[in-house]
Amino acid sequence: MARAEARVEQIEQQAAKAAQANEEARAAAAQEARQVQAERDEARKVAAEAREQAARGGATRSPHHQGTKNR
Repeated sequence: MARAEARVEQIEQQAAKAAQANEEARAAAAQEARQVQAERDEARKVAAEAREQAARGGATRSPHHQGTKNR
């Protein structure tokens, strides 16, 4: 009987470790998704600024783009 109880405890410990690893992976994936979204939002902002500037004739360049050549 003691052997069975020890095996149950071992399985429970393995399950707890797996659950912890799963939670850590989920948290890392969520953080990466937030980072990607922030980068996407920034790219959209820069693109919108570039479109506005082009619509005004591109007379001025934003500080973000100073020192870069047109692509």
